[in-house]
Amino acid sequence: MTESFPDDALNGARQLHQLCNPEIDPLQLDAIAAPQALDPDLDHIMAVHWHPEQVAPELALKRFRALYPAAREYILIPTQHNRLTAIDGFSGVEIDCRWTGGKLQLLAHFHGTAAELDAAFLADLERTRRYRNGQLQAFLAALTAQSHAGLRQDLAHDAGLASAGLAWAEKRAARLGTLLAREQSRLPQDALKNKLVRDWLLHELGGMGHPQSATLLRWLGLVKEQVKRDFPLDWFLPAAEWIARIHELGGTVTLPHPEFFWDALEAGLPLDGVEVWNPQSWRRSEELLAALVAGRIKGHGGRPVLPTFGDDCHLGEKLKPLSLQDEEKSGREIGWQPAWDWPGIATLLAQAGWGRRELVREWITRLKG
Repeated sequence: MTESFPDDALNGARQLHQLCNPEIDPLQLDAIAAPQALDPDLDHIMAVHWHPEQVAPELALKRFRALYPAAREYILIPTQHNRLTAIDGFSGVEIDCRWTGGKLQLLAHFHGTAAELDAAFLADLERTRRYRNGQLQAFLAALTAQSHAGLRQDLAHDAGLASAGLAWAEKRAARLGTLLAREQSRLPQDALKNKLVRDWLLHELGGMGHPQSATLLRWLGLVKEQVKRDFPLDWFLPAAEWIARIHELGGTVTLPHPEFFWDALEAGLPLDGVEVWNPQSWRRSEELLAALVAGRIKGHGGRPVLPTFGDDCHLGEKLKPLSLQDEEKSGREIGWQPAWDWPGIATLLAQAGWGRRELVREWITRLKG
C-alpha cells in the first residue's frame, strides 16, 4: 500500500447527524432551483424515473423548468423508493417487491389522487420502505461481525484492499454501528440505508480525493452486493400483487433496469412500459427497443408495451459535499437521456413513429385514461 489510511480520532455523533441532515441551506436551494439551462431548445421531455430524495417536489419542478425553458409538453413523475410522491397532478413510486428467485423493482405512475388516497396502498409502501433500515443493519453486521470475517477478507482480496485498509474499515464501521444504536431514534429514517455506510467511511477517509478511496469503495460494493443477495425476501410483497393493485388504482407499471430482471421480462408480466435505457442499464437497449417495435413483448390489456427512458437522477447526490459525491450520479439530470440520439435507437424509434412528442403524449393519454 503506497498511501496509508488516516488514523486520527474517530468522528462521533455530531458528524453522523451532519451526514443524515435532510435540511437544505440557502446556497443549496439556489443551486437546485436555478441551474443553467441544459437544453434551451428541447420542448418534449420524458422524466419518469428519478429521485427527489430530500428535495421538495416544488423545488424539483423549478429545477426542471430552468433546465428546459422551452418545454411545451412533458411528463414529469418522481419515483422515490417505496414512497409515493406527487408533482403537477401526477405521482409515482419505485417499488421493491418479491419475484421468483429474488427482488424485483417496478415503477408505478399515476394521474390524479386515487393512489394518494388509498390507505392500504400507502401502508404497504411504508412497510416495504422499512427494509432499507433492516438491510443497513445486515450490512453493518457483514462489515463488523466475527462470523463474517472470512467473507470480508475474501472480498478485500478481490478488491485489492490490503489488511491495514480492511482493519481500518472494520473499526470505522463498528463505530458507526455503535453510534446508530444510540442515535437512531433522533435521525431521519430516510437516511438509514446502505448509502450511509459509504458516506460515513468516505468521510472518515477524507473524501474521494484520497488515493485509497476507489479501492475502499470497490470492496464496500462487493460486501453490499453479498448482503443484498442474502437478504430475506419476506420483507417484500409479491410483484403480481403490486401490479394488480396499481392497475386497480388506474396506474401504469413499468419495468426498470430490465437487463437486471430479464427473467421477469420474459415471464410475460402485464406491463405497460419497459425502460429501454438508464445510465445504470444500457447494454441491451437496442435489443429491448427492437423487441418493443416488433410487438414481441405483450402488455397489460392487450395494449402495446411502450418504451421509457430513465435518467435515474438522484437530487440528494447534488447536495453532498463535493468530497463525498459520486461523480457519475451527481452528473445525472432530470429528463436528460442522451440515448434518444444514439443512431441505432433513433432509427428504431423512427421506424415505430415514437419520437419524443409521440411518446410523451401517449404516456399522458394512458395515465389520464
